[in-house]
Amino acid sequence: MKKMAEEYMNVNEVRQLLGMPKYEFTEREVIAALEEYNNNNSIKIILVEE
Repeated sequence: MKKMAEEYMNVNEVRQLLGMPKYEFTEREVIAALEEYNNNNSIKIILVEE
């Protein structure tokens, strides 16, 4: 089985990637969307705390 590629991003970078502006979406919503993104894409994004 091929290992999934990984990339590390902070929450602001994830917001930019997913098109989820801070004034419209909570951090919890961004994390939920990131989990969905990771399930459907070959690159796994790992959220890092700032």
